[in-house]
Amino acid sequence: MAFVGPVSAQARALVQETHAEVIDDEHAADVVHVTVPDQAVPDTVDGLLGSARTVVLHARPTGLDPEVIGQLTANAQGAGVVVAVPFVHRYYPMVRLARRRVRSGTPGPLHLLHGWSAPGAVAAWGDLVEFISRHRVTRLSAAGVDSIRPESEGDVPGTPGALAVLFETDRGAVGTLAVSQTRPVEGGTLLAALDGVEESIVFHEGRPEVLDVMGPRSAQRYQRGVGADVSRYSTLPAGHPQGHHDLWASFIRDAHATGEGGSPDGLPTLVDLARSASIQAAIRASLATSGWARLDPDLDLEPLDSTEGRTA
Repeated sequence: MAFVGPVSAQARALVQETHAEVIDDEHAADVVHVTVPDQAVPDTVDGLLGSARTVVLHARPTGLDPEVIGQLTANAQGAGVVVAVPFVHRYYPMVRLARRRVRSGTPGPLHLLHGWSAPGAVAAWGDLVEFISRHRVTRLSAAGVDSIRPESEGDVPGTPGALAVLFETDRGAVGTLAVSQTRPVEGGTLLAALDGVEESIVFHEGRPEVLDVMGPRSAQRYQRGVGADVSRYSTLPAGHPQGHHDLWASFIRDAHATGEGGSPDGLPTLVDLARSASIQAAIRASLATSGWARLDPDLDLEPLDSTEGRTA
């Protein structure tokens, strides 16, 4: 294992929890951790594709265009290299439980995906909802108002202080996302709800130890470590809250497993980063045109004619 870029003592200690040996030559390592600035990511990763089995990004390069990420994704796939991207929200045990319920068909067909995020969590929210639901956003329309306090750094440059997004998916669902600088989520940055014909599933980052499942005749709250088998992602006993450190540790463990030939379920990669970048680009396009924007399967954004209006 090797590092490329500046590495904090905390990050180095977290990675070394995998008991991996650290060497100085990144071109002789099976797994390489990359900590360079966003704009340096494409060249850095391209330069590692001939030697590394797995490249681990320590930050999501949100400033890159979808086309650049798409080309980098194709290059990595062509070289047979896994590039892991830290959408670490996927590693909440209750997120995995929600995904498992959807896969089992328990909620019935999903018809409404909705929730809230802080400006800096738009990418994470989109990835999380697509990860749990297995739906893909196909087109969206966004509207916003001016910031009501100084703009905070977020995933979508120029995001208004209040933003509403309406979207459709490839499986026939509709959805809404509200983005606000001021609404707190009890210490979390996002809330995701997935409504099916039989039940609704709600994950609240402010309460990550629980998952709420509600139906027309009953409601149930699942507690991590109590009656819900997601033990692979549950690293502490029930009653001892897991934190962001634990999410990162699980992500790095899965990334390193690919360097040993493994295929861990749900490891976020460049494919997911490209999806996220495409959604963010669609939001920017919709804000600019006051119309709908379509997400092309090849990641080429195709703004719809603004005369189409805002009705589906």
